Amino acid sequence: MEYYDHSFRDIDWAKYQELFTKETKSENINRSTQINMLQQLLHHGVVHKSVLIMNEFWKETVKREKWKGNWFNYRNHFKDVIAPKIESFEFLHVKFRALLLFVSSRSVQEECAKNPKTNSMTQK
Repeated sequence: MEYYDHSFRDIDWAKYQELFTKETKSENINRSTQINMLQQLLHHGVVHKSVLIMNEFWKETVKREKWKGNWFNYRNHFKDVIAPKIESFEFLHVKFRALLLFVSSRSVQEECAKNPKTNSMTQK
C-alpha cells in the first residue's frame, strides 16, 4: 500500500512522514500504510463515533483493503508502534488525537493531560 489521501480531513499527512524518517522494520507495513491505518481509524471515529472492537476492525479492514499479511500483524503494529505515539502527533488537532484514542480504547497518559501543547483548552 503506497497510497493514502494526502489531505484527508484537511490534515497535512506528509508531516507524519517527517516525524518518522526511518522506515519501519515490518515488511508489509511502511509509513504510507501507517498513515492509511490512522485514516481508517479516524474515518470510523468521525462517521460512527463509537469505540471499536480492534480485532474485528483489523480483520475487516485488511480483507476489504486487500492488504498483505495477516490482520493480527496490523493490529499488533498499531497497538505496539502507532498507538503509543498518538498523543505526540502535533500535526493532528487535539480533537482528532482524542478521537483516535477513543475509538481504539486507549487512555490518555498523565503526562499528556498536563502538557499545555496537547491540552484542548490551548487549541482552537
